[in-house]
Amino acid sequence: MASTAMLNAVDANNIPRIGHLFWYEVGGIDQSWQDAEAIFAKNKIDPTLLPKPTRKKAYHSALKSIRKMGAGLQVRILARPVDATTKRIRHQITIESVSGDTLEYYCEMFTQLDRETGDVQFETGAHGDYNERDEAMQQLIEEEVRRHMDHITPQALRNFIAYEGHRLTAVCCRPRGGLWFVSEQHTKRMRSVQKLVEDFGDSWLHLHPVLDTTDWRSNIADYVERDFDVEIGKFTADVDTILDEAKGNAGVVKQRVLETKIANFNQIQTKAAMYESLLNYRATHLREEVKKQCDRIEQIIRGEVPEFTSQLPYKERKQLERAEVRAAKAQAAGLELEDEFKEVPF
Repeated sequence: MASTAMLNAVDANNIPRIGHLFWYEVGGIDQSWQDAEAIFAKNKIDPTLLPKPTRKKAYHSALKSIRKMGAGLQVRILARPVDATTKRIRHQITIESVSGDTLEYYCEMFTQLDRETGDVQFETGAHGDYNERDEAMQQLIEEEVRRHMDHITPQALRNFIAYEGHRLTAVCCRPRGGLWFVSEQHTKRMRSVQKLVEDFGDSWLHLHPVLDTTDWRSNIADYVERDFDVEIGKFTADVDTILDEAKGNAGVVKQRVLETKIANFNQIQTKAAMYESLLNYRATHLREEVKKQCDRIEQIIRGEVPEFTSQLPYKERKQLERAEVRAAKAQAAGLELEDEFKEVPF
């Protein structure tokens, strides 16, 4: 009969690890960007990995905030883009209310972001007069823009953690996310990220060791297959979209775009190779799918698919055209020289 005794700490410490599972929670952090950079520097993590917001991102975040103003007021506040140009981003703020069995819409105001200066401007809507509700909305938008520019948001820290997981080739362990596996070789870095997250306060990142056992190797291999399958599906859908758009352009598709997609698929194969070595298994299915998609794209590049034409980058096309002109001139000069040396018939 198998023993059900618990594994004592000494025995567990003698079992090698293959990595860690990790999950995290980010609370209501509100440090200034200067304080956030100091936390990164303290944990010896490059502060530039935490990208500062642009005025454009801050503006869009502010619009999300005013949509919440209608809660409890029996109205919805809508912010919809209108009349966008290369110099401005413009939104119409509309109040949706219920009147009996029908919905009524009222244009409250317009907001506008200057793409060059980052200035936010406001105009009154259909009523023509600047009222208290307009003032409240304008103040909220201006405050939210300032807050996003001056302070780190919880979403910014979540984005950094997600970026680190991607950079360290972490794989998702749940279809809906929330739990990831990262290999043992990245443990030192993940410890630094863990400490950094905790230093922001009201936030944590938990690392759970994964021991090198047959069951865990099998489980992680399943996670790798499922996670990379999703990634392959995404890139495949991207290629399908590119080719569908090309059909509306006489089948012409830029070669550089296709080469980028091949690089995306090869990157998956490189990551899979790392896990093959770690888990001592063969990612046969992933390799077959990557090869299938790469072959499909390469056939288009080589001109073997009649309905599509792979277009070289502009610079390379011009170089090729010049080379063809030079070759034609050289051939013409050669023919002229050959004519001069032909024997006369008398």
